[in-house]
Amino acid sequence: MRRIRPILVIMVGLLIWGGIHSYGAYLMNHNPLRGLVISAFTCGFLAFWGFLIYWKWDYLNRRGKASPLSGPTGVDLSVKRPES
Repeated sequence: MRRIRPILVIMVGLLIWGGIHSYGAYLMNHNPLRGLVISAFTCGFLAFWGFLIYWKWDYLNRRGKASPLSGPTGVDLSVKRPES
């Protein structure tokens, strides 16, 4: 859960951002279609992004790699630099 929390925070933030913009678009001329279009594109983007994240984690698990939720970030910080 430690590695997925930042992604969930970003997704919730984007959902709130999209909701605010949808409400503002509706208030421009009280046309509900404007708000629905913005909401649909925001939700579509988040669904596509969520699918890609799920697909990547599933791909890593099927290849026998360590669990993406508990593994390293992909950057090996334990490499020692040569002393000069």
